[in-house]
Amino acid sequence: MKEAVIFLHGKERIYLAEDLDRIIKADEFSISGDEENLRYRLVCGSCNSPAIFVSKKNGQKYFRHPARKTKELKERDENCEKRSNSISPKTIRTYNRIVEQTTMGEYCDNFKRIYSNLYKFDEISYQEWNFLFENKRVKSLFSLIKKEGNKNISKIKSRYASELSKRQKYVNQDYEERFQFFYKFHSELDDPEKNLDFPHPVIVDILNNPVNIIIERLASTLLLHDLKDPNVSYLDENTKKLFPLIIKDQLRELPRIYQMLLHENSQEIREWCLFVYLIIAYTEDFKKGSKNHLYNTPVDKIYTFEGLKFFLGELLFYITNKEKLIPKIGEETYKNNYSFVLEKVKDIYKHDILESYLFMSRVIAETIQGKSIDTWYKAVNKANQTRIENEKENSGYIYIAVNNDVYRDGKGMDDRVKIGKTKKIQKRREDYKTFSAEGWLFLNVWHVTNRHRAENFIHSRLKRFQIRKGAGKEFFELPSSVAAQKVEKLVMEFQSKNGFFTSEITSSGKGF
Repeated sequence: MKEAVIFLHGKERIYLAEDLDRIIKADEFSISGDEENLRYRLVCGSCNSPAIFVSKKNGQKYFRHPARKTKELKERDENCEKRSNSISPKTIRTYNRIVEQTTMGEYCDNFKRIYSNLYKFDEISYQEWNFLFENKRVKSLFSLIKKEGNKNISKIKSRYASELSKRQKYVNQDYEERFQFFYKFHSELDDPEKNLDFPHPVIVDILNNPVNIIIERLASTLLLHDLKDPNVSYLDENTKKLFPLIIKDQLRELPRIYQMLLHENSQEIREWCLFVYLIIAYTEDFKKGSKNHLYNTPVDKIYTFEGLKFFLGELLFYITNKEKLIPKIGEETYKNNYSFVLEKVKDIYKHDILESYLFMSRVIAETIQGKSIDTWYKAVNKANQTRIENEKENSGYIYIAVNNDVYRDGKGMDDRVKIGKTKKIQKRREDYKTFSAEGWLFLNVWHVTNRHRAENFIHSRLKRFQIRKGAGKEFFELPSSVAAQKVEKLVMEFQSKNGFFTSEITSSGKGF
């Protein structure tokens, strides 16, 4: 891949149209001393997969996809994936960890912040959502949703392979072309409330490419505006006047965002957004009593979207409030109610295999379309500012040091090291002179964006080497060379998983 697209990350203007549409050429991109580029989320311009920058020793530069399946690697498009036989995949991954770390881990955290800002969650609510989302039963429920969805889509694709294949050519149409198709379709409908049966072309197009869900929603919304439908809500008169422009603005940006959220690597983000959406929706419906009739409504009479929204929300409510509910209603009642709702969900998935499969996609479309692009800009800018402030507060250094009184530049004892953290490495070095006449020799220093989490991770993994008797938790019984190798490996491991390390290593030699 010779080109990539900027997505979501940037210091001043992230998520703006000019950034989303900005093409970066591999020959013009550099990770050496270019902090601005490190803030960008790079995306393949052809398939929207995350991209990693590769710079070989012979001067060749290109972008590649991270961690792809063996089948994908064998069948990859020559125009999208740059092949290379002269360098191993392991070497490439190691060489490009600085850029790779800005992909999934940071991208996920960043989008959660953006979403929270969109819907004005305070910090306490945001942290609570994150905590509740980690519940094992929540994860199990989403695994069930994914499993049932995959079964359903396999049945559909097998049963309607011919219909899907016939309209495959429309997948590559640009957003505007698809928008006009959906607008024309809705304008010619005799009954807008009538559900479409598969294999209607609109449904086939959505199944071939779920991004059509949001394009179709934008088209139908604009049509309702043009028809002066009273159900269209506007923020104010100015919004009403500019509504066609607002829709066009969304059409330029939201489909790309949507594609990124539907990418297989964005699973955690999708599930987190769905989790928050369902609990909030259920809480509101419960207070109003607007969906109580669904308990006694036969499955074949339940509109899938509304039914799943209510019952999945209730399941999540039961899971996340178990400790509060059991003392009130009793454990047996709790189990019976939970089982009843779970069976309702399973029945809906069996009854309407198409709409149940599309449920998550429709939720994601609804959540991102519900806010203007201007509101998105503000949410992104706020998330960006929060990230910068957190980095300033939590950034610092992880270091390996030895006492010069015993180390003597390698001529004395070398059987223990100190692995610690500090905000200012030079100040820490000066402080240590109080305890050691010769001071401390800093063998390796890593700059990290969160020194607290970095230190905890490293210490936990080296726990068996920790010296406990009167030495403090930062001292380890390891030769300096062995310690350096182990910490280096842990830095890389943590970085690849969480994206917190910047891999900026300063070798101090005879002192920092």
